[in-house]
Amino acid sequence: AELDEALAAEKKAREEAERRHRLVLQEKQKLHGDHASLQEAIEAERRARLEVEERHRTSEADRTKVHGDREELREAQAKEQRWREEAEAKHELAAKEGEQLRRDR
Repeated sequence: AELDEALAAEKKAREEAERRHRLVLQEKQKLHGDHASLQEAIEAERRARLEVEERHRTSEADRTKVHGDREELREAQAKEQRWREEAEAKHELAAKEGEQLRRDR
């Protein structure tokens, strides 16, 4: 009877140990899944951060280009204004010289 009780207790203990082992395996599996999910989330965050940095560099480059384009436009407008003033001055001089030539005739 004691042997039967001992065997039954041993069997019960073995079953409990197996049950706990299965629970440990399940937890390990869950943690592995959680770890994989965490790794995926970390990787997705890293990719998102890289994309933000790339977009920032692009926008900074665009901003710099726009600033440069505006500066070039201002320079071109100033040059055009100088040419216009020079052309008007030459036109006035030519008109005066033409008037002077007519008077001299």
